[in-house]
Amino acid sequence: KQTKELNVWRNSTLKALTTRLRATKPALTMRLKPEK
Repeated sequence: KQTKELNVWRNSTLKALTTRLRATKPALTMRLKPEK
């Protein structure tokens, strides 16, 4: 019972993290790389 709920929770958390990362990644790359 518990493992299934935990897996669903983990999946949703991973999805949220990946979407947030996808949103912030362009900004991070822009900040890290100096404009040529």
